[in-house]
Amino acid sequence: MSATSAPDLSWTRSVRRRRVRVPTVLQLEAVECGAASLAMILARYGAWVPAEELRINCGVSRDGANALNLIRAARRYGLEADGFKRELDELPNEPFPVVAFWGFNHFLVIEGVDRKGLHLNDPAYGRRAASWEEGDAKFTGLTLHFAPGTRFERRGRPPSGLRAMLPLASGSWSSVVFALLAGIALLAPALAIPAVTKLFVNQAVAGSNAAGWAAALGLALGLAVLLQWYLLHLQQIVALRFNVKLGLLLGDRLVGRALRLPQSFFDQRFSGDVAYRVTLASQVAATLSGQVAPALLAVLSSLVYLAILAFFALPLAGIAVLGGIANATAVWAAQRKRVDLSVRATKELTTFNGMIAYGLQTIDTVKATGGESDLFASVAGVHARVISSWNEFQRPTIVLAAMPAFISQATTLAVLGVGALLAIDGSLSDGALLASTVALAGFLAPIATIVNLSSSVQQLRANLIRMEDLLEQPEDPVLRLPEGASNGQRFRSRRRLRGELELAGVTFGYSRVSPPLIRDFHLHVDPGSRVAIVGLTGSGKSTLARLIAGLLLPWEGEVRLDGRHYLDWPRETITSSLAMVNQDIVMFAASIRDNLTLWDRSVPDEHVVAAARDAFIHEEIVRRPGAYDASVEEAGRNWSGGERQRLEIARALAVNPSILVLDEATSALDPLVELQIDQALRQRGCTSVIVAHRLSTIRDADEIIVLDRGRVVQRGSHQELVHAGGQYLRLVGTE
Repeated sequence: MSATSAPDLSWTRSVRRRRVRVPTVLQLEAVECGAASLAMILARYGAWVPAEELRINCGVSRDGANALNLIRAARRYGLEADGFKRELDELPNEPFPVVAFWGFNHFLVIEGVDRKGLHLNDPAYGRRAASWEEGDAKFTGLTLHFAPGTRFERRGRPPSGLRAMLPLASGSWSSVVFALLAGIALLAPALAIPAVTKLFVNQAVAGSNAAGWAAALGLALGLAVLLQWYLLHLQQIVALRFNVKLGLLLGDRLVGRALRLPQSFFDQRFSGDVAYRVTLASQVAATLSGQVAPALLAVLSSLVYLAILAFFALPLAGIAVLGGIANATAVWAAQRKRVDLSVRATKELTTFNGMIAYGLQTIDTVKATGGESDLFASVAGVHARVISSWNEFQRPTIVLAAMPAFISQATTLAVLGVGALLAIDGSLSDGALLASTVALAGFLAPIATIVNLSSSVQQLRANLIRMEDLLEQPEDPVLRLPEGASNGQRFRSRRRLRGELELAGVTFGYSRVSPPLIRDFHLHVDPGSRVAIVGLTGSGKSTLARLIAGLLLPWEGEVRLDGRHYLDWPRETITSSLAMVNQDIVMFAASIRDNLTLWDRSVPDEHVVAAARDAFIHEEIVRRPGAYDASVEEAGRNWSGGERQRLEIARALAVNPSILVLDEATSALDPLVELQIDQALRQRGCTSVIVAHRLSTIRDADEIIVLDRGRVVQRGSHQELVHAGGQYLRLVGTE
């Protein structure tokens, strides 16, 4: 079959419908699709496992998880698991549900099939349908089968949005109660309208004093409207205050918790996703105060209006219920259709936005290579697909979107028709008939709001789960300060380390399901000594540096400072004695002083200036207007690459550390400046651990350690290693 010919899917006409539903578990990040898919399978059999636990057991990293790790994790939970290679036409015979590898970059659950296509439970979007054409394009053939084994045990319970929401209202129950009472009070003037309508029609029109009745009832309606406006005004003010208070409280909790999480949490997640979770506070507060509360009041309002209809005539209430069910079904169907169709549209839009963002970020490269036309052609092609997919998304939902209004009108006509028959029969007055139409409108109006609440609650639940994942993470064991205390006053700690460093039998890896990267590593450094760590890319140099700095905790063994375990020291002592400069330069939109001290006002100015001098950046600073109070733009855009790296070094030296870890800290500097900074660091006399590719500045180190894939292959002085030959000599020869 040629690449352009359509696939032969005639066999799908004989596919029998088979489907096994599983609970939906949405992934918190793109790389968690495999763990989320396994969570759905486990939940199907009664085991609800926390996302973080599955993430660890599945070996999820920034590269995701592979099928083998999913199988190993499933067997750890007592499931019988295995993987198979299947063709698309073999899928109808699979023991659903199965996990499938989709599009060579995504795991999802296939719940079943029918003639139209596949029923998917996608951890990225939830339940959706996929045509056989999409299946032919995206199904890779890899399926994972799971079944409970003899060791399988039910555990846990489904996550509850209500359980997560209740603690959020603590301290704000008075506002919640007042908003509910105000909402209930709002029903009184609203309910007065049908009663006044009935009274006016029955008395004013049928009676002799029509003008008097009209004036009195008009005054009553006016007062009802004024009361309704006043109560609504109060309710909105209280809701706004609740929104602001909840947003502030949640924001403080999320930011505070994020800053107290261990480095491993951030290593395994994308910074954009973590930042998004921190900003969820305002979304959750707005949803709770602006959508959930009004929808709950709408439910109460509909029930009251239905009771009025039943009071006037039970047949009219029955018609209203049928119309309400039909209306709700139409709104729900429209939502489901839009969800299914939005998957492709959203993906195309995401691709388009990503291409635009990447093009703008690399515009200098695009212009330098003359690639404007090629970039425009690519962007225009993706944009055309975006427009096409959104048109396909809108077209089928237009009719469904018009159905609720049509059903409401049909229900009103039915109530009028039946009500007219009852009025002719004498069992319903003319006023009650007209009042019934008013009550019917009040009953039907909130239905769309109530049904639409389901999507809002689903999004709210997803946001609460994201927040809960962050809030329930164990905090960094290095932290020893209570919640709310400042950890920035580093110079208030009088106790400082001498600079002795020891690694005793340290073993570490980034995934518990994979072999460790560093195994049984030993190192002892006397105060003031210099140790260099060298090796090829990926040998574990930076990992070792981060272990020394306390950013990572070893699986086995200990990191000791001045003879004591790292965790036995107060954090203030560590942060005032140990500093690290890594390859990633981070500059904030703030003053130079704030960038060097990280807003720690306890750092003396003489320490800041001395650090800048030793980093050979002082002259560049004082030449700028404002000197140390001059502004640094976001990401340090108004500084060159070498200047930013020297500012990063000055930031580490500002605390006057007794132990300094340098991880490729001078890679952007020319050899002369690098040599000057190296001499300044020697004069400081602090213990130095240097990770370097360029070997010129580490030749006189007291010990040089050569790593290869996490193993120590050589160690000794420069002369000893050169004389011994081996990998170090090859590294020297490449310079």
